[in-house]
Amino acid sequence: MKRIIIISIILIILIFFVFRFFVLNDELNDEVIETSNLKDYNIEDYIDISYFADISSYYVYGTHFNIEGTLNNVHDIFNECGIQSISDVYFEMCLKNLTDEIKYNLDYEIDEENGSVKFKLSENINDGIYLDDISTGEYLLLLKLNYKVKNSELNNDETYCRYISFNVNDSYDDIEYYTITKDDTNNKIVIKQESNNNKNLIKFIVSEDSISDEEIYDITLDAGHGGIDSGAVKDDYYESDIVLEYVKLLKSELEEMGLKVKLTRDSDVYVAPYGLDGRAVIPNLVKSKYCFSLHLNSNEITLYNGGVEVYCPSNIDYGFARTLVNNILENTNIDTSVNYSNKVEEGIYVNNFTSAQIKEADDYAEEMGYEKYTITTDTPYLFMLRETGGIATNAYVDGRNTEYDENPYHNSNQACEAYLLELGYINVSSDLKNILNQKEEYVKAIANSIQSLVNNEIN
Repeated sequence: MKRIIIISIILIILIFFVFRFFVLNDELNDEVIETSNLKDYNIEDYIDISYFADISSYYVYGTHFNIEGTLNNVHDIFNECGIQSISDVYFEMCLKNLTDEIKYNLDYEIDEENGSVKFKLSENINDGIYLDDISTGEYLLLLKLNYKVKNSELNNDETYCRYISFNVNDSYDDIEYYTITKDDTNNKIVIKQESNNNKNLIKFIVSEDSISDEEIYDITLDAGHGGIDSGAVKDDYYESDIVLEYVKLLKSELEEMGLKVKLTRDSDVYVAPYGLDGRAVIPNLVKSKYCFSLHLNSNEITLYNGGVEVYCPSNIDYGFARTLVNNILENTNIDTSVNYSNKVEEGIYVNNFTSAQIKEADDYAEEMGYEKYTITTDTPYLFMLRETGGIATNAYVDGRNTEYDENPYHNSNQACEAYLLELGYINVSSDLKNILNQKEEYVKAIANSIQSLVNNEIN
């Protein structure tokens, strides 16, 4: 009898451990799976967030996310953390979830007198967080304060960190971004603000998706002018016809590379600048990451030398523009332009509003009876660069000037990265000869430059 009791006790113990291992372990795994979604997770159990920075702007321009703002109450944070000197602190930006933390360098300036920190991911609007490299999952965007505190007992410095979130800014819509197409696949990234357990958060939600059957594109190509607007003319050659042929050839090249390409026009028709079908609106309507507008130059003065010109916004990294210019020079007989107006580097140009042009625009607004636009000398003058860039490039055509339809994306915080390429001068015989006879070489040079750009191979 005693032996039977002992055996029964052993069996009960074994059953208990088997139950604990299989059943409870399954429940634990279920809990881990559930909490991997930040939406269902108590943020205070995950990370301590007690301070919030103010956002002055955040946006996606091309393939990059940028944010800037100010962290106040820095003295309070330093006192709470026991920080003695600003030399003991280092700020960075990060994307963080339950298992990963992706760190990004940050431009920042500490104002000790006012107890604040001004920060931004980059001075260049086409720099910051490269979105196409982020793995699928859900992340919090956080400002990270790294700091050292002296341990008097051990006589050494110990390193700590404090995570800081952002106050919600209701003026910004959620961003819906699709990565560049590779092997017929894409990721979808939703960047949104929300409140979780009374904490204001910016979340990045990255999931697998595809744009193959949707009106969403990687790149928009714009053939300048068209229809009643022929552009520059030399004898029987029309700018509108030549650049249309170029964009069609370029579209084929880029599609061979697996990219999805939209044209603002595919025939000799006039396309208005704004409105729902406007050439400066289409790139953002179809969520393009990049837009390239092709033109031919002209000059009333007789020129014997012309050359290529690439126009960009002023506040970007010029790496792609350099690559484009160099590839064109290496593969064609064209040279860089002799034009010195608005030139920033060989073949690279920035055409912003001048003070005189701003005054002219203000005077015209007063004459026509509408509130003047907010234009600065950092605002691109060329509308295909300005109006395709949303808030990043100070787009402003909002319909108040009734001569133009509205650009519905003028205040968007998601916009494409745009370049305007003057292939050469139609009234310079050597340029025109190269443009007409070296189409294949020219298009190949442009396509290869774009491929380097979308592959993030340009330093």
